Amino acid sequence: MNPFRLTEKDVVIIDGVRFAPATLLVNGIALRPEGGGASKPHQWDELTKLWLEERLRIEPEFGKGLPRKLVEDMRRDISSFGEDQQKIALRRLRYVRALEFGLSLRNMRRTAQYRPAHAKKPSRIVLKAQSLDLVCERVAKVIEPNGVADAPSGAALLQWYRRYQRSGRCLSALVPQRHHQGNRKPRLWTPAYEIMNRFAVAQYLQPERPRATDIFCMVRDEIRRVARQAGMDAAQIESVIPDIQSFYRTISKIESREKTYYRDARTKADRTHRIKGRGPRYQRPGEAVQIDSTKLPIVVRDPATGLRFKQVTLTIVIDLATRAIIGFYIGLEEGYPTIQEALRMAMLPKTWLANLPGIDHPVMGTCRPGKAITDQGADYRSNDLVMACGQLGIRLLHAPAGRPDLKGIVERQFREVKEVLFSGMPGSLFKNGERRPEYDAAGNAKLDLEQTAWAVCKYICDIYMQKWHEGIDDTPAEKWRKLVELYHVDMAPSVDQLIPLISSTKVATIQHTGIEWMGLFYGHGSEELQALIDRHGPGRIKYQFKIDTMDVGRGYLLGPDGRWITLLASDPDARGRTRHDHLVIRAEARSRKKATERVTQADMDAAKRVLRAPQEAVNDRRQTKRVSSRTARFLAAKVDPLARIKDDFQAFLGLDDAGDVFEDGVLTADYELVPARPQLPAPAAPALQDAGVLPDETVETQVVDVDPLSTTDVAPPVSDAPEAADTEMPSVVVEDAADVMPRRNRSAALVDFA
Repeated sequence: MNPFRLTEKDVVIIDGVRFAPATLLVNGIALRPEGGGASKPHQWDELTKLWLEERLRIEPEFGKGLPRKLVEDMRRDISSFGEDQQKIALRRLRYVRALEFGLSLRNMRRTAQYRPAHAKKPSRIVLKAQSLDLVCERVAKVIEPNGVADAPSGAALLQWYRRYQRSGRCLSALVPQRHHQGNRKPRLWTPAYEIMNRFAVAQYLQPERPRATDIFCMVRDEIRRVARQAGMDAAQIESVIPDIQSFYRTISKIESREKTYYRDARTKADRTHRIKGRGPRYQRPGEAVQIDSTKLPIVVRDPATGLRFKQVTLTIVIDLATRAIIGFYIGLEEGYPTIQEALRMAMLPKTWLANLPGIDHPVMGTCRPGKAITDQGADYRSNDLVMACGQLGIRLLHAPAGRPDLKGIVERQFREVKEVLFSGMPGSLFKNGERRPEYDAAGNAKLDLEQTAWAVCKYICDIYMQKWHEGIDDTPAEKWRKLVELYHVDMAPSVDQLIPLISSTKVATIQHTGIEWMGLFYGHGSEELQALIDRHGPGRIKYQFKIDTMDVGRGYLLGPDGRWITLLASDPDARGRTRHDHLVIRAEARSRKKATERVTQADMDAAKRVLRAPQEAVNDRRQTKRVSSRTARFLAAKVDPLARIKDDFQAFLGLDDAGDVFEDGVLTADYELVPARPQLPAPAAPALQDAGVLPDETVETQVVDVDPLSTTDVAPPVSDAPEAADTEMPSVVVEDAADVMPRRNRSAALVDFA
């Protein structure tokens, strides 16, 4: 292998003796002394060792690696160039010397005398254009009249430095090469160019669409008039008049969009010459969708509480092939719950739209997206969305930060909804979404959240989906119908798995009390959950547990057989409660208790009463009172656009409204007030033998019917229980409560082993 790339004009210096390359050998090269003498062969390994010992040095050929025209300029003296070129070369030389000075300081710090003997050998200095930008700015502050404004880029400085080093530190190598860029002198008279450009814009670009030959007659007359004023004679005037081909070339330089803009209309120019083909073009319905959320410029009111809200969130899922809106969500929630509900609507049939009054075209597409294009928001990069898309087979793509134009289809719909639908409505806000002193948006608010949701449904079904779209040359509804007949549309795997798959993901273990999440216990009375405890034991295996952020009353556990087990919450009031409302109640309960005490169901019930009490008093006095945004969202009446879809889902699974029992046995407990902690499992047979009981004997367990939320009822005494055991549960009423028993000991107080 040849480690040195030598040419015939390079000079190899070994121990001060100069050699010229003579003949290339198989594993080396023959070097001939410049003073004369026979050539001597050298192996590449030998030359490499000499180079590492710093006994070998190579003088490259003059101008090696430089362009041929630059080498010609390097052979000239600097005084042979013009004054402007010399000034530019000296200016560049100052930047190059400043860089060399910085490198010399760096080499001094890298020498062995400043480093320990055992230190690692210093690495090679690598110059990069981006790191040299700071050097140019610092030097420009000293040498440039305008300071940093005239500083060159780091890439330019790196190019100057390489030229200067390869040329053997020749100043002529820094001369700009603009004088090699062809003929820069104009072929025609300079005023003739100006006149042709002026007439091409002022006379040719007209709605009357004149011919170029007619305009050129006026151009020729104008050039003659200007030449006579300049003092030219008849012969000179005729010599400066261009031919008609020069005028044609001037017209051809005008962009086609500008011609259409002036000759036809602005709308036709935008429609004909807009940018097309940027990015992929999707042909199949459901192949790719765009998802995004925004805040609507509207203040809505709550007729039940009299509150005013402006944090109304709109989330849209739009198909890129047909431009059809296949899913949306509108409500007071924020974050992942809005994305969850919009995706569910996109993958579930929307038959409930036909039952809305005033909707004439309740037809919207239903599919499982293949790709979901979103922005870099934290909600769209959350683990819940990544897990849901992975389980549903949806490829999640994030557009680069600061590039909303890459998902401009959904952004355009947001603009149209804000400007067309809510502009001029009672309680509408301005473009920036802020209030102004001269306009009381909250005072003029007339719409509630249900009316706002109906307006969005009306706009999407009867206006947007039926309107002609120029991007697809059809209406979104008709385009969807045509493509569905041509291509197969992917659907969700099954309706009974869709709601758990799109919910928020948690990792949980099964305990004796069931599965705990944020103060709620799931799984009391579930035979399948008890079977998992008997098979693997409590707290040994981690399971995937799903919580619906819009309804925390039910949880979904993924069993070992791949089937979802539906579990009920211990709090019956949790059914239909959103995750935000539950967190508000829990935070209020914790703030009213000590940090070391555990929040019980009684505490959460008292917190709900405390949260609602001020607003109920305000409503009784028929006054208005400012409340925090956290509490206001809790007090607002919720509108669920997917209520009918979820009802159809329960009917599909065979859920009985009277008893809330699944026919297939997935859910086995009635939805009623149940103890917060289930019954402990019976002792095993070996434990009975140790206690002196025969295996054939059976031990009956009696469960005392005690309300776990009550603080007055006392359970019967338990055998071998400590005397100091206190069965009273802490509540918000008792502020200075004593130490509470551990959870398992409190559960044992409800069971009497006779």
